[in-house]
Amino acid sequence: MYEVMRTAGFSVDQVEQAMMATVCNGGDLHDALDWLCLNLPNGKYRVVLSSLHLLLLVILLLHLMLIVVIHQHRSARHPTHEDELQRS
Repeated sequence: MYEVMRTAGFSVDQVEQAMMATVCNGGDLHDALDWLCLNLPNGKYRVVLSSLHLLLLVILLLHLMLIVVIHQHRSARHPTHEDELQRS
């Protein structure tokens, strides 16, 4: 998480402040990015934060799609009892 925010261009101080305010209280990367967006002066890094939020959303959607594909694959390999009855 630290490296993601540093790579996005936030200073060490900004990253540490965001993590202290969010992660240390049970938050995650999304919460830290929200904190940065709300607490940096004059909307600084707003474009970077919007891009990171979009990237996180894409990763989440890809993860969900992978779960669906895995579930479909497992279902195809292990038919239910109803499927067995329909075949006979």
